[in-house]
Amino acid sequence: MPGAPRLLAIAPDIWYANSDFAFQLAAFAEAAQPLGDGAAVYLRAHGWDTAQWLAQWARLPRLDGLRVGITLPVDAELPDASELLSAAGVDFVHLTERDADRPLETWPPLRVSRVCHEPEAARRRWALGADWLVVSPIFATPSKPCAVPLAIAGLEAAVRAVPGRVVALGGITAENARVCLAAGAVGVAVQRAAWTNAAALVTSLREA
Repeated sequence: MPGAPRLLAIAPDIWYANSDFAFQLAAFAEAAQPLGDGAAVYLRAHGWDTAQWLAQWARLPRLDGLRVGITLPVDAELPDASELLSAAGVDFVHLTERDADRPLETWPPLRVSRVCHEPEAARRRWALGADWLVVSPIFATPSKPCAVPLAIAGLEAAVRAVPGRVVALGGITAENARVCLAAGAVGVAVQRAAWTNAAALVTSLREA
């Protein structure tokens, strides 16, 4: 069973309204092939239930080897939701800050990831149930202009709390991705660079 992604591409905002996203997704999948099951894409859409996710996911191409995660559906308590989503090709659900302190030990067969913005919260959120934590922001990023970067010291603190389970997010580029891995992150999550320079990111991660 694959663990945390080596490269997690975060889809652009309102990706579901972007007529070019299917082509962007295919291009990313092709560039990320050298990473095998270490490549994944995270699709965000808050407030969707399972039926909405399934309907939207059916419009996208199925790409062999590319793992896909989604925001936790609002009806996640339904016992058959995870089976339906998994059968459709979804690999994991991600708990954003809104749901990050929600206990959810398992939701098989899907994996679970949680966001973490404070290293001191890493162990607590891990204990609530997760396969990996997305820790952010590591570096300054335009998507969170008011957030104070954790920097490498903050990333290292999170790694000490939950070694082998941290994915670094925030201001990640092909140039600094290897620095994050050297600090103990098992992978990096990116938004802009994933859709503009995925090949360079893949090369950087393979050389780390």
